[in-house]
Amino acid sequence: TKINGHDAEASPDTIGALQKITISGFVGDELGNKLSGFSGTLTPTVFDKPIMMSTKGNGGETPMNFKVQNSIIYKGTTRVTNGEFSFSFVIPKDISYSLGEGKIMYYAENGETDAHGAFSNFYIGGAGSQIEDNKGPEIELYLDNSDFKSGDRVSNNPVLFAYLSDENGINTAGSGIGHDITATLDDDYSSVMVLNNYFQADTGDYTKGMIRYQLKNLLPGRHKLRLKAWDVANNSSEAEIEFEVTGEFFISTVTNYPNPVRDHTYFTFEHNQADASFDVLFEILDIEGRRIDNFKTRISSAGTVSNPVRWDLSEAEIRLRDGIYLYRIIAQSPDGLITSKTGKMSIIR
Repeated sequence: TKINGHDAEASPDTIGALQKITISGFVGDELGNKLSGFSGTLTPTVFDKPIMMSTKGNGGETPMNFKVQNSIIYKGTTRVTNGEFSFSFVIPKDISYSLGEGKIMYYAENGETDAHGAFSNFYIGGAGSQIEDNKGPEIELYLDNSDFKSGDRVSNNPVLFAYLSDENGINTAGSGIGHDITATLDDDYSSVMVLNNYFQADTGDYTKGMIRYQLKNLLPGRHKLRLKAWDVANNSSEAEIEFEVTGEFFISTVTNYPNPVRDHTYFTFEHNQADASFDVLFEILDIEGRRIDNFKTRISSAGTVSNPVRWDLSEAEIRLRDGIYLYRIIAQSPDGLITSKTGKMSIIR
């Protein structure tokens, strides 16, 4: 591993607040040889130095001291090409200025193989450099998907997506009092959601990234959500959205592909229950509405889009002629709510 071009394996380097850091290295085998045939994605997580904590001494026990290293300075993704990788980020101003050993946890995968690793031969602390930055992060908020507009209706378990960007990066260290990424619902500051660990920088770009956070069991009615974030230079910004929880379950669109159908097709549907799984009945109907085939299955979702389900014409109960057919998707939510929607497809054999 190299830090700003310095071989940190040979001798430990020291990095400080507001310093831009570039880490480079390679994916290797158990003997430390570079795997030149490995190309994929690396997820590095960089931690500040450990802090000392104590147990409460419940039950008359003597309190015990222990170290915890869970303050994330940076988490993102970068490409691995021919076994080699590199990524950059800026150290937050909020780090503890005392000197201590940092840590990087690595995870890499290429669709066939994954790899794990760690590196800790470097120190974090003190002032690294100065930067001119007086502007807080840009924040965009959505629920369930990017089509959301403030005031829209959602289910009682929507997914919050927060897109954050700043020229020097987002502060996730959580070391400074009040400098966490936080979300509040309906101005309830007794139940603030701390979202530092849910932020992940975009691939190869430390200046922007996304938070994905599941909200659960919201009461029906209108709500307001406010999110506050800080950049690494301790400038803050806020954004706010309003929405209405209806408690309804509905399918907005149904699709099948390919269409026209020759020997098989895949059914999908969009809904308002993000990441939910459903018990689903698929019915194939002729143009007069007579059922000619049906099957049941349980399917999960990626956001508000169901995972595709394959149907083969050879599995139909009767031989199908060329023409226009209907399909009906009947889905039951985890709460027992049932909804359906019908689509149209053509069959050409």
